[in-house]
Amino acid sequence: MSTILKLRGASALSDFRLAKFLPQVKAVHAGVQGLAAEFVHFVEIDTPLGNSERAVLERLLSYGAPPSR
Repeated sequence: MSTILKLRGASALSDFRLAKFLPQVKAVHAGVQGLAAEFVHFVEIDTPLGNSERAVLERLLSYGAPPSR
């Protein structure tokens, strides 16, 4: 039986793009205070990953600006 890992990726949009979209979103819902966008990676595995395998996977998926936490 396989397992799906969900790993957070880098920010999907720059601060400039988010600031540009914010007024459009506020026009639809005035209560919105801010926006964020990030990539999410789904990895299907058949066996649990060891620490070194998990570290390699995380290094491979480390790119761009990290998302706001």
